Amino acid sequence: MSQQEITKNAFFDEVFARLEDKSITKKQCIEVLKTCFEHITMKIEQGWKIKINGFGNFSRVLRKQRKGRNPFTGEIVEIPPKQSVSFKPSKCLLAKVNEKSQG
Repeated sequence: MSQQEITKNAFFDEVFARLEDKSITKKQCIEVLKTCFEHITMKIEQGWKIKINGFGNFSRVLRKQRKGRNPFTGEIVEIPPKQSVSFKPSKCLLAKVNEKSQG
C-alpha cells in the first residue's frame, strides 16, 4: 500500500469543491478552515483537550525525560522532557478506515 499525501492548499480546494451550497467564496472557505486549524492549535497549546465527535481527540501530552542511544556512536544520551500532541481517532473513524482497507 502506497502512502498518499495532500498539501494544505489541495485540501482546501477539495473541501471547497465538496460544498453543495456555493453561498461562500473559495477565499471565505479557506479562511474558515485556517481559522479552525489556528483555534485547535491555540487550544492545544493552552492545554485543552479537543474532542471532535466522529473524528477523534487531540490533547497535549508531556513526554518524560528518558535515556536514548545515539545511532551513530552507540553513546547513551539523556533525552529531555518535552510537550507533544496526541491524537486518538474515534471508533467511527477507525471503522471507516478499516472498512476502506478491507474493501
